[in-house]
Amino acid sequence: MSIWHPTITWPSASACLCALALAGLLSSLAGCSTSTQCQQSSDCFAGEVCASGACRLLGSGPQDASSSDASNSDTSSNNVSHDVQRDGAGADTSIEDEPLAACIFHPFERCEDPFELDRRNDTRSSPSRPFSSAGCVHNETLVTLEGSVEGKLCHTQPADWYEFVLLSCTDQTLRTEVRLTARECPVEVVRLELRINGTLKDCEDPEIDCQIEDDSTVVRLLYRPTGRREIRNLAVGVFAGRESAGFEYELSMKVN
Repeated sequence: MSIWHPTITWPSASACLCALALAGLLSSLAGCSTSTQCQQSSDCFAGEVCASGACRLLGSGPQDASSSDASNSDTSSNNVSHDVQRDGAGADTSIEDEPLAACIFHPFERCEDPFELDRRNDTRSSPSRPFSSAGCVHNETLVTLEGSVEGKLCHTQPADWYEFVLLSCTDQTLRTEVRLTARECPVEVVRLELRINGTLKDCEDPEIDCQIEDDSTVVRLLYRPTGRREIRNLAVGVFAGRESAGFEYELSMKVN
């Protein structure tokens, strides 16, 4: 039986010296790259980028040349100012007019309505009815009405609705005035909507007069005689005239 003896060829001394020299060169290059401080990639040698304040070989650092240059360039475009208040849709709601700004709220801000603790009136199907009927009753006797209610429209509410019952006359014109005044808010913040028996009425109607008087929105209506008595439901809606607006108000009603 023959015994196999493996033949081992050892590298020459010159080859070992070359390998050691090459390893030392790479080590020195790596040490130079990582130890050199920089602020931008132009501070480094060719083929290197500035990453985390040190020069690194392209591809060896945590970020490549494009991200490194971007991190060292002007970052003002990435700094978003939060001084401007914005609504839910992202629209700018910053107001320079101080009285108006006091009536504009952030959409996520909470709002409590002390006038609706027991019953809400934010839809036409559930209006408040603060007054009794007014107009012509038995024997064409005119029952007048003059009164007011206080309310608060939160910026989170769609509207506040009120309903009045008006009894028309057979031989005389019935005059009705609705006046809305927002407290500590300019008149452009508020909006009135009137409906008679469900039909929307606007200021183009010849029987309706719309005015801005001082800080109030005023709507006057005429109910001319029809020859018969009719019951009309007048629904009054209080709306915000600006998005994210809220205010306390006084709503007055006069019938004569």
